[in-house]
Amino acid sequence: MALPSFAVFPPSEFRRDLPPAEWQACLDAWTTLSDLYLRLNDEEFFSSLENGSSLPEFLITFFKELARSQGTTDSNLDSLRKNCFLLVHRIFSGSAITPSLLHWTFLADVSHAFPRSERLRELFTTLWKTKTMDLEQALQKPKTALTKSLESKNPQEAKEDLSKLCHLLNVSSDAGVFMFTGSDFLDSLCTAYPKVQPKAQSNLVAVAYLGLMSFLKAIKHNYSVLSDLLYSLKTNAEQQQNAGNKDTLLAQLVSKTPILAKLRDVISASEGARVKSIVSSLEAFQQGDGYRPKKLVRRKIDKGKGKAKEDEYGHGAYGEIHVHRMSLITQIQELFPDLGSGFIIKLLDEYNDNVELVTAHLLEETLPTHLSGLDRTEQL
Repeated sequence: MALPSFAVFPPSEFRRDLPPAEWQACLDAWTTLSDLYLRLNDEEFFSSLENGSSLPEFLITFFKELARSQGTTDSNLDSLRKNCFLLVHRIFSGSAITPSLLHWTFLADVSHAFPRSERLRELFTTLWKTKTMDLEQALQKPKTALTKSLESKNPQEAKEDLSKLCHLLNVSSDAGVFMFTGSDFLDSLCTAYPKVQPKAQSNLVAVAYLGLMSFLKAIKHNYSVLSDLLYSLKTNAEQQQNAGNKDTLLAQLVSKTPILAKLRDVISASEGARVKSIVSSLEAFQQGDGYRPKKLVRRKIDKGKGKAKEDEYGHGAYGEIHVHRMSLITQIQELFPDLGSGFIIKLLDEYNDNVELVTAHLLEETLPTHLSGLDRTEQL
């Protein structure tokens, strides 16, 4: 007997109007039905996906709504979220995949839901090997559209798609390599940078960082393409500086992300000699102290319940430390303007005021569990 069909996952506006008991009943029904689908043998499961199955549309709407929730967690969704991941894994492990599930926005939404999942990274790597042509066709359209939009008079319109693309590039290095092969897309990011608002500039920097890092994460490092991209970045920055614009995408990239350190760690091999030479030349574009904050020496103090006195560190040193940490918060908020100062302080405490480490973990979504689940908008 055929299993019942899935109802699409409703938008938040609809969910808010449902009484809690009714919404829980809906979640229980989806979870039970997904369990039943997962218990089917391979022949029955893949047969159920044919002839207009309701499962792909349900998965698309479910992960889209998870992405729209901006990372807020709902413990009631845990079981259904896990089952949906298993369903996606099983579908992508098969040979016949519904075309709508290969659309780049769906892949980005799944990436958004599981940014630290090694199983998802492995799944996407395998998927890219078996469905290379389909995935390249799926990404070619947004690549062309984004390039055109970023070079237009109003590049701000590309902000939403760029934010979504960040999540995909974070999980799939193959997607990053495809998007950045050829300098057109990277050039458009450089062109758009001085034209957009600070928050959108942060998106451009994050996309550029993740895209370039994709070449280092790929199984076979493509130093030739990477060196061409870095040279293109350098050329764009020099042209913009000659035109009187000192704040360039490259300047922010080398000043606010750990890209130079990452490149130095990987390109020690002889075949990366040209990249190494270009990386050295990019240091000239670093602004301020970059990622070299001075490490202040602090006296060890009593960690009792009493408040620290203003002169406890000696003649105003307390104030200097406060100003120093506020400058670190500002550095991080330039790249991540949505983060609250209270949340950033906790990250600085975790990583001993190392802005480079904090930024790297934020960009690559590798924060430990006790930090990743916190309210990211918390203020001091």
